[in-house]
Amino acid sequence: MNNNEKYKITSNEYADLIIAYNGNMDILESNPNYSYNLINDKLAILHIPVNEITENGIYRFSYSSMPKCYGIMTYIQAENVPGFTLHQLPSETLTGKGVIIGIVDTGIVYTMPVFQYPDKTSKIISIWDQTIESNHNPNGFYYGTEYNRDQINAAINSDNPHNIVPSTDDIGEGTAMAGIAAAFYDQKKQFAGEAINSELVIVKLKPAKPYLKDFFGIPEDAICYQENDFMMGIKYLLAIANRENRPIVICTGIGSSQGSHTGNDIISN
Repeated sequence: MNNNEKYKITSNEYADLIIAYNGNMDILESNPNYSYNLINDKLAILHIPVNEITENGIYRFSYSSMPKCYGIMTYIQAENVPGFTLHQLPSETLTGKGVIIGIVDTGIVYTMPVFQYPDKTSKIISIWDQTIESNHNPNGFYYGTEYNRDQINAAINSDNPHNIVPSTDDIGEGTAMAGIAAAFYDQKKQFAGEAINSELVIVKLKPAKPYLKDFFGIPEDAICYQENDFMMGIKYLLAIANRENRPIVICTGIGSSQGSHTGNDIISN
């Protein structure tokens, strides 16, 4: 894929398929109207004209290539992020120091003080917001916008933070998860996250395309996300962990009743 083709990732005129190409590029390059993004050396996302999602098309690519839809499992107001009551840790070393916690979900309200150190710098290394289109995509990705720690720090110390980093969490689930996992001490409210010295990398998923909702009979106004965007989010988190040379724990609150119930689907493997 190149910059001239990246509109296909977000366009409802193009369908997304998860293809097990296993290193055989001929599978991905068989049609000049198709574009693709590699996930790894085995899996890729193929973007094809949506009018090819017919009975014959599904038979050709297989039903399992259609991305599953994932929904949120809870609903929590962003301003009511839960945490753990301050408690005596069994060891002062078990604070998550040096560890990254990656969240793939609904985003984060990064301006909340619990995601800041006492010196007003952010615990967030970066945010990849798949919903905001710009020319500032993460390296190796072709959609969304990446905000680094310097931008986030500038935003939280600004009178108008969203003029600098316009990403937020309107649903609250991603923020709640980040708070439970990594919120810094809030002495006033007497709570903290479980790993207070860990740092965060956030992926805000873009909504599922209308054609896919229609294919699965999901209501137009339902909150749901595509499996392929989730997979690209995982790829991004692993890339950041590799860049930082730090271990990462990946968390998500989204789920689905679609697909395998035996742990044999692509995400499980």
